[in-house]
Amino acid sequence: MKNLILFIFLFVILGCKKDKDNPQPAKQDASFAFQEFKVEGVSQENISFVDRIIFIRLPLGYVHGKIILPSIKMNKGFNLETDISKGIRYESNGFSLAVSSEKYGNQSFAICVIPAVPLNIEGDTAQYEVTITYDTNIQIPLENIGSVPYIDEKGDFHYFPTVSMKSKRSGEVFEIMSATFASDGSASDKIRIDIPKTIPADVFDVTIKWAGKVLDRPGLIKVKHGKPEIDQVGGFFVAGSPMYTISGFNLGPDHTYELQLENDFVSAVKIALVRKDFNTLALNMPDNIEPGNYRAKIFIDSKEYQPLSYPFPPYANFNFMAGEKQPLLRILSRPSLLKSGVCYFYESTNVLHKSENIVADIPYRYDSQTTTVSLRIRNLGTGQEHILPSTGSRETILCFGPTFSQFPIPASVPNGKYEVYAIVGNDLKDPKQTSEKLGQIVTIQ
Repeated sequence: MKNLILFIFLFVILGCKKDKDNPQPAKQDASFAFQEFKVEGVSQENISFVDRIIFIRLPLGYVHGKIILPSIKMNKGFNLETDISKGIRYESNGFSLAVSSEKYGNQSFAICVIPAVPLNIEGDTAQYEVTITYDTNIQIPLENIGSVPYIDEKGDFHYFPTVSMKSKRSGEVFEIMSATFASDGSASDKIRIDIPKTIPADVFDVTIKWAGKVLDRPGLIKVKHGKPEIDQVGGFFVAGSPMYTISGFNLGPDHTYELQLENDFVSAVKIALVRKDFNTLALNMPDNIEPGNYRAKIFIDSKEYQPLSYPFPPYANFNFMAGEKQPLLRILSRPSLLKSGVCYFYESTNVLHKSENIVADIPYRYDSQTTTVSLRIRNLGTGQEHILPSTGSRETILCFGPTFSQFPIPASVPNGKYEVYAIVGNDLKDPKQTSEKLGQIVTIQ
C-alpha cells in the first residue's frame, strides 16, 4: 500500500508538470530516457512503451513469481534514481521508476505488469462463509492479479475490480459497490469484498472482473444472518403518514420488536413493530398517541436494545409532528454549555439560568433570513405564558450541523417549571407555526 501511494504521488507530481517547469523532448514515449529495458524471463516483444508507461506482459510459465528483474540502460543525460537491484514486486502493487535529467528535470515512468495466466483463488477452499454484521467483509486469497493500478492501452488507470454475487436460490444478482485488493507485501494477496447488509442469507456464485480477465466461481460465498441490529432509534413521523420505518439488518421473523415512547408528560407506552423483511421494521402509530417530542427506545424480545448509533439530540429523539411543515424544538441549552472536542456542540439541558440566554435548536422549513423565531413558555404551576423573542442571529455549530437561536429571559419571568414551544413566524396563535412542546419539563432559576 505504501508503494501504491508513492507510485500515485510520483506519477502525478513528477510526470504531469507543465512544460514550462519540466520541458519535454520531441519523442514522447519512454524511449527518450531508456536506451535498453529488459526483464529476465520476458521477451522484448512483450515489453512496450506507451507514452510514459512501460507495459510488461509476462509469458506463460514465468518463473520469478511476483517479482520482475529488470535490466536497464539509460540514454545519455538520464539517470535512474530507483533501486532495482533486488527486483520489483509487482503483484497487487503499484510502482514507477524515478528518472532524473539535468536538461528535462525529474521524470516518472509507470510500470504495468500483466500476467498471462488467469485470475485464480489460492488454495482449495471451495466456499467462504460470512455472517452479516455492521461492517461485513470477506478477504479471499487471489493470485495473478498483476499491477494495481492496472493501466490500459489508452493510459487510463483502473484501481478496483468489479465483483458481482448471484443468489443460488433466487437468481438475483448483487453488484458489489466496494471491492479492493489488499497486500502487505509478503503474505498472500487478497481481494476484499464488502458485503451489503441488505443481501439475503444464501449461497452465491461470484464473478470477479479485473484487467480484462474474468473469474467465475460457483458457490464461493455463503452468507448467514447474525443477531438483529438496528441502525438508529428515533427520527421524524408526521401524523397521517401511512407508516414510519426503522432500518437495520438481521431482523429475522423469530424475534419480537417493540418501540417504547415516553416523555416528562406521558408515561412509557410500548408499540409493536411490524417486521417487513430482514432490513425493515414498520410502525403503525396508534390513535391514542398524541403528537409530541418523545424519547424512544427499542425492545427486541422484551429486552432494551442499544442501537448502533444515536441521532441528535440524545434525549427527545423521536419527533411526532402534527404537520409536515411544522417547526421542531429539539434541544435547549445555555451559552456556557458549549463544548469543544473533535468539534463544537451545545450540551442539552432542562435547567435554564436567567443570567444566560436560552440556546435552542429549532429546525424549520422557512427562509432563515426573514422569519421571526420565538419561544413560548408556560408555567406549569400558574399556567401563565410568556413569549421570548430571539436575538435575531442564528449560529451554526460544527457537530451535526444544527442552527441555534438565542433567547434572553426577561426578569419578569418567575422561577419555576415550564413547558416550552417554538414559534416560527409572526402569528403567535397559528398552530402550523408552533412546534409540539419539548418532551422535557424545563426549570428556570
